[in-house]
Amino acid sequence: MQTKPFSFFPTVFLCCAGAMLLAACSTTQAPVARYDFGVTSGATAKLACTLPPINLVEITTTSALDSDLMLYRLNYANDQQTQAYAAHRWSMPPTQLLSQRIKAQLADQGVTLLDPGMVLPNAVQLRLELNDFGQYFSDSAHSTAQVKVRASLLRGHALIAQTNLLQQTPTNAPDAPAGAQAMRVASDALISDLTVWLCKQTQP
Repeated sequence: MQTKPFSFFPTVFLCCAGAMLLAACSTTQAPVARYDFGVTSGATAKLACTLPPINLVEITTTSALDSDLMLYRLNYANDQQTQAYAAHRWSMPPTQLLSQRIKAQLADQGVTLLDPGMVLPNAVQLRLELNDFGQYFSDSAHSTAQVKVRASLLRGHALIAQTNLLQQTPTNAPDAPAGAQAMRVASDALISDLTVWLCKQTQP
């Protein structure tokens, strides 16, 4: 009976050990948690004016925010470096989250939202540029969610008004879930500011 050379057994052992190690790594990898803004409560504050029909153009942003990454910055360590949570993501890019939220809240307030390309004589076009959407740490135990938008209002091709809107909300814990919750609060506050601004610009 022929036997295998002695060198065969270490080779088999190493292959099996490597396979088991890879299997262990794949089974212990933490799943990615995804966050959105949830559904609107329908309890949005009543508008102080009657807004004309609005065409909300697709929100634009920088390349850094054009993904599902949940970004944060450690201001106390290096305020020039943006980092991303490894096991936490948005369910979609922030521009889409914000667009959905704005449309839902305006609809709850009775505002007519036009489909892309639809034109009405008294309609206005709202263009938004998302400039900031992240969590900022002042130290290892305290952070703030910040959202910043540049809004432009047009009628036809004529610019009616333009403004920058900024909202900041402290988190109740220095982690991603608390950051996601605070970002929703900050976004809702910014949308409230946006509707107040729209009212001022569209009234006679």
